[in-house]
Amino acid sequence: MTGAAGRGRGRPRASAEDIEQARAALMDAAARVHGRHGYDATSVALIISEAGISRPTFYKLFANKHEVLKAVVWRANERLFVRTLERLGGANTPVERLEAVADAYLEWGRDTGPLVRVLYSEIHHPASPVGEARQWVIDRLLELFLAQTREAGIEDIDPLFLEVLVSAVERAGASLFEHEEITDRALARRRRIILRILLAALARPEEYALIPELPRHGDPT
Repeated sequence: MTGAAGRGRGRPRASAEDIEQARAALMDAAARVHGRHGYDATSVALIISEAGISRPTFYKLFANKHEVLKAVVWRANERLFVRTLERLGGANTPVERLEAVADAYLEWGRDTGPLVRVLYSEIHHPASPVGEARQWVIDRLLELFLAQTREAGIEDIDPLFLEVLVSAVERAGASLFEHEEITDRALARRRRIILRILLAALARPEEYALIPELPRHGDPT
């Protein structure tokens, strides 16, 4: 049958906008489920229940749980890189750039929500996509930081030195994101410690006075 009557049968095709909305809803739901349950306990059933989307729709968009969780994890790491670029865009001095790096990282951890926990606890999980995505963002950040140090007049810095600094900053955040409640006080404590590490490591002689005092146990935030 042709004509209007024939076209009226069945469900209308989903528009590109509908598909994108369904994909976004599934990814947001998968991020919440992944953050609560971890990779192994997350299932397609939990994701579609959280999203309120049918199983057939899920499988039109993703082949399995690993595919959607990989998309979620990569999106989260890309957001860290973008947040860092945005923060650096408003920084003019070397010290402001270091503050921008610290703030971008801590804001990202806070805004990522429960998912940030598994972004650290599953780094070495053989099935989880976390490790691969983490290495990608670290490589991009190291490239960015090398360019920033050159702009600041610090030439020929050993990339291993920056890699160690990134690891130190990440450790300060991971100790919060993986285990503790993310409060303003806890974020302020990490910020103070991160800035002490970065400024002590990278400040030029004329900037030594800007290095924060050594953090002490029980210091107010």
